[in-house]
Amino acid sequence: VKAGAAKAVGVCNFSLAELRVVHDRLRSVHGLPLSTCQVELSLLRQLPVSSGLVNGCRELGVTVLAFSPLAMGRLSGRYVAMKDAMEGLMDEEVHLSSCLKYTSLIRAMAPRRCKCIFGLCFVATLLWTFAPNSFVNSGPASKPALRQTSAVRGLVSRESFQNPLAGPDGKIDQKKVEEALATGLDIAKNVIFALFDIFKEPPRESTGKDAPGLVALGSDGVLGALKGSEVLSVKDSSAKDAAALCTSPGGLAVFFLTHFGDFNSWEVAQQLRTAIRENRTGSARVVMVGIGSVESGKLFAEQLELPPALEVYADPTGACHQALGFSTGALPQYKESLNPYFRVFLMLLGVGSPGTIRTVLGGYFGNADLAKEETSWVDEALKQGAKQGRFPTSVPRRLPWEDKPTDGPEWADLATAGSEVWSNRGFGETGLRPFELATVRLQNMVGGIIANWGSLKPADDELLVQQGGAVVFDKGEVNYFYRDKGILTYAPVATALKALPKK
Repeated sequence: VKAGAAKAVGVCNFSLAELRVVHDRLRSVHGLPLSTCQVELSLLRQLPVSSGLVNGCRELGVTVLAFSPLAMGRLSGRYVAMKDAMEGLMDEEVHLSSCLKYTSLIRAMAPRRCKCIFGLCFVATLLWTFAPNSFVNSGPASKPALRQTSAVRGLVSRESFQNPLAGPDGKIDQKKVEEALATGLDIAKNVIFALFDIFKEPPRESTGKDAPGLVALGSDGVLGALKGSEVLSVKDSSAKDAAALCTSPGGLAVFFLTHFGDFNSWEVAQQLRTAIRENRTGSARVVMVGIGSVESGKLFAEQLELPPALEVYADPTGACHQALGFSTGALPQYKESLNPYFRVFLMLLGVGSPGTIRTVLGGYFGNADLAKEETSWVDEALKQGAKQGRFPTSVPRRLPWEDKPTDGPEWADLATAGSEVWSNRGFGETGLRPFELATVRLQNMVGGIIANWGSLKPADDELLVQQGGAVVFDKGEVNYFYRDKGILTYAPVATALKALPKK
């Protein structure tokens, strides 16, 4: 830390009071984040939750790294009688009654759910770590004096917490246990199924007048659905009805972005920036409606140096996206139970976001079959990102197996070279070359999104998983309707723009 080599710090088995001191000192003195707190957490050891440590970590933005979900083997199912437990645990008699209570309860549940005791204990620990307060907020209320003392000490008070599996009387509620574990097992099932489809392309659906999403809107169509939803101009903060915004005498392409701090939004905006410069939009209006505040939209436009011809509007509540029936991300049925950041993580695994992993890998392996109009934006994005100082701004001019360059420096400046770095290197000369798009995404992520996360993200965390889409009009008639499938599986911009009237 003192040498400046550390990027973040993690701690183990700290109390909340100690954690706050370390967190504040690291931030104020060293400018470093406290990233992780490792604690033992299981059905037998609930102190990290009952003491407010888990809630405190959420408040401070510290990741809880829980270990030993089987309580050092005490919940493995091995100890079925007091005699067995005494022989196996020796000086751990203090936990014996609790151990037998939990294992007997879970042992009865396991056959009905066709799961092992380990799996049920692990899921319970997972839910404690990631779920929001309300998910485990069950049990008798604590005394007012305890709440007052906690507030004075600066602790996070969990007023009603005694045991997440307890009822109002403090006793284990089997119904609560089964509901919590059913949720965890359903999540695990969805993750496994998503991983089986990891290399599949995103599902395809019609995008014309028979598009499923368009048909679902009924006779009122897009304009009827958007009527009453208000958006704000990023240029001057003026309010406008979304239906009026989508009314135009000529061609109009409206891209409903995800939030302003999302990969999808950045890549769609970068592609539209290039398309306008290449005059592929003709005389048509091109509009982007992103989720977030006007201030977020302004920063977004400044970071990407968007041209005035590209109209940008802010939708603070995602009202337009919800009105048009766009995807609400992974496991929307558990939105009251699961932290939105955890749902974003699940989407990165492909849950509620089919094709994401394949698309991510495509950025590394490239695609030589893509047309020039589908890849020309990558060169411009690389140069613009490097000029803005987004890492990486330079890349090696040679690979490990290549000879050292004899002319000029060993590193190429992306601000001037752009995609030329990949030319004449054996990567191919057409389409998308390996690592080209991955480098753009790295720039967007590190120097753009993460560096400005607090200013770009929406106020409501639930909107982190809200997806977008695209609608193309010709004199008020919908020619093209696309619903984003998930992270990095957004509307194909070049295809959408081809739906504009030919004028």
